[in-house]
Amino acid sequence: MDKDNPKKGLLEIKSFDFNRGPGFDLANFDSYCNSLLESAFRIDSDYLILAYQMNEGIISIKNVWLKKIWELSCPSGTYPVKVQEKKGVIYNLRPSIWYSDRAKFKPFSSKEEFLSALNETRYRYPQTHHTNAHWLKNVVKKYHEQTGVLLDIK
Repeated sequence: MDKDNPKKGLLEIKSFDFNRGPGFDLANFDSYCNSLLESAFRIDSDYLILAYQMNEGIISIKNVWLKKIWELSCPSGTYPVKVQEKKGVIYNLRPSIWYSDRAKFKPFSSKEEFLSALNETRYRYPQTHHTNAHWLKNVVKKYHEQTGVLLDIK
């Protein structure tokens, strides 16, 4: 975090076994969506991802990426954004396989595309459908207030 501006320099570190693929969560679905209503600048947080391999007890770094959440997220066959769902309950935002040319679902190309997919997922998901009426509008407004940047979401 930037000491002079706590809205900048946000970083989350993730790691995974390159042979198994990214098995980590990007964020808790409800918590992340709710946090954007107050701290919309979080959409600009960086994720430092380390892919490692272990051979005969020796760990080596296979690759390192610095990405935004929308560059790690993607659509899925079930919802407009890939989530972990158990027994009809959405728990977490899950990553794409952003480094593979063969991935069925490609990462989002912009924060606007990601936010639109989150909004549509919230609309389709029964537990957030009834509270979703102005979620996207409120996040876009808060983001503009906090960053001075107006998002172009259709």
